[in-house]
Amino acid sequence: MAASRGAIANVAGEGLAPSWRERPPIAVILAAGVGAGLALSFKPHFAIGVLCGLAALAAYGRSWRILLTPENFIAAAIAAIYVLCTIVFYPSYLSAIVPLVRDVYIRVGASLIEMIKTPAVPIWAAAMFAALVVKRAGRIDSMFLLLLATSFGFMLAFFLQRKGWPYHSYPMIALAMLGLGYAHRDAKAARPRPRHICDRDADCRLCPIDPLVQLDVRQGV
Repeated sequence: MAASRGAIANVAGEGLAPSWRERPPIAVILAAGVGAGLALSFKPHFAIGVLCGLAALAAYGRSWRILLTPENFIAAAIAAIYVLCTIVFYPSYLSAIVPLVRDVYIRVGASLIEMIKTPAVPIWAAAMFAALVVKRAGRIDSMFLLLLATSFGFMLAFFLQRKGWPYHSYPMIALAMLGLGYAHRDAKAARPRPRHICDRDADCRLCPIDPLVQLDVRQGV
């Protein structure tokens, strides 16, 4: 679960970068880079989600410079250091644990039909569909694209792991929900604000409307 939050922190950092026309604060860069680096150290599958998000941003901005941001280098460095430390300080991991994982963990998994039947899949599909419907009237911006593309990548990782465990689905559902909330916020902000019958500064006693409505207008409701 902590690794999932780290991956989501990287998504937040990548999403904030395009919204500013200058480099984001160092705290955001560190949070995104360290979070993604720790997530990749514990769950290499999460690289699929991060790469999908980065590829979507690169295609959206028509530039691959997004791949060269500081947080990506920080994440790659932390993951590389983790691998090197494992090889140097725990060499038995390669000789004892890796074969066990290969022969037992990787080979045992659910079928595609069983994976589709898990509750996570319809929840994710509903959230993604709702986000696209709500955002349809507005322009697809970089943040919305990043959230949904990364969620799609984590969905691929969920199926590749072939376990169907709930915590494997956490990143894809969380990012889809964030995308839905982001779309709803934009749609709500784009709605025209209703005009009051009376101007706030006008004497509402001149308006032939219900007294309760007059009170609401005076209060600016």
